[in-house]
Amino acid sequence: MSRILACLPKRLYTCDTLVFLSLSEKILVDVPSLACLPSLKDLELHSVVYKDEDSLARLLSSCPNLNYLSVERRDLQDNVKLFNIKAPLLESLSYVYLELTSHNEGGRTLVIDCPALKEISIADYSGDSCFFENKPHLDKAFISGFCNPDDKFVACLSSVIDLELVLNFATFAWFNTISFSQLLECKITLVDNLDWLEPQMFLLQNSPNLKLLSIDKKFVRFPEELPLSWNQPSSVPKCLSTHLEIFEWNEYGGRNKEKELVRYIFANSNCLKRAGFSLKSTGKKKRMMEELASMSRISSSSQLIFSTQLEYPCVLYEKK
Repeated sequence: MSRILACLPKRLYTCDTLVFLSLSEKILVDVPSLACLPSLKDLELHSVVYKDEDSLARLLSSCPNLNYLSVERRDLQDNVKLFNIKAPLLESLSYVYLELTSHNEGGRTLVIDCPALKEISIADYSGDSCFFENKPHLDKAFISGFCNPDDKFVACLSSVIDLELVLNFATFAWFNTISFSQLLECKITLVDNLDWLEPQMFLLQNSPNLKLLSIDKKFVRFPEELPLSWNQPSSVPKCLSTHLEIFEWNEYGGRNKEKELVRYIFANSNCLKRAGFSLKSTGKKKRMMEELASMSRISSSSQLIFSTQLEYPCVLYEKK
């Protein structure tokens, strides 16, 4: 059944005082050739339908001072196969595409042409190709999904200071190929049954200035069936010996290889100030807490926190 779409008044596209515009659901984006929105800073395009690719291009080109853009695409009715985000002053981009890969017709592409971009959040499950037209200097990135980024896109992650990455088969190889020389804070969320411990060590080796590392396993359905392999590296990652201050693990399960990793981090993190663990809901919580508390920590000032959620500590151990 076709949707009844609303068209916006043409005069909206020539409003020279409009600063924020949010369009969502059942809106047909049909942009006239004389569109001009010189004051627009923030733009949200959520599940709208574009008349054609030219309408998207005209809308973005009419906003020369656009600073923030949020896009959500939920079906194939937006009529755009080449989704070209061209905005010379854009600093923050949020892009969500929840179309399942199995429903994708193929041949779709996301192109990001935003040289001033500082922050990017992409949750793309379409299987589309994804390209950077240039190489922005990113400070912050959140990446999730199964899109197919090009080498330039991946290379841009080397400059990030704050990284949140949903680790899956499409992204875990990045740890061994990218030098995260500026990375200070990193949060890794696991969603697939991956043997993730070795890639995690590659991340530590390639992130010499890392101060905060967070591991989140709450989305792994059957973690006890996940095969894990980990061997102690020949040299201690620089971030452990000189920078790591906060280490967090959500849904820690206490498996042997997991304990080996924690023991290694404790033994080599000279600057560690806090280690927080949200324990997996099992009957072994008390034993896991005792095991973690008994592990030697080289940092004399480190604190060990256990909680249902890390922001609500219930038991606190302080290294004497």
